[in-house]
Amino acid sequence: MRAVASEAATLPETRSPAFAPRELLTSTEVRRAMTSEHGPPAVLLFGAKQCKMCRFFKPQLASLMRKDFHNHRLLTVDLARATEAAFVEQGIRCTPTVAIITPGVREPRLISAATLDAVKLELAVGGPRQYSE
Repeated sequence: MRAVASEAATLPETRSPAFAPRELLTSTEVRRAMTSEHGPPAVLLFGAKQCKMCRFFKPQLASLMRKDFHNHRLLTVDLARATEAAFVEQGIRCTPTVAIITPGVREPRLISAATLDAVKLELAVGGPRQYSE
């Protein structure tokens, strides 16, 4: 029993402050993040404290980012804490919605009613997509 306790004490901490989500509270902060020309790519989660799916999704998204997409920043906007304009100006109509922000790309990719698999796919695809008709 004592050996297990000492092993656990030597394990590195799994939660790094570098991967802690940064909360945006105003429409100006959201607009700046959505139109960023410089810096690392980002994933912006629009959610709500009262949304069950959001409460389930947020820690899973943070874990995914920490493990597989650690070069991206994780940003969050909570409907209960942020100004309503932070949601309205971006056309967010449901939660959770995720915006994949790539610096230098004018429009972020939005995933409404996001799932972890959909976000993982969008992050794996990378830069802006070009569609041919």
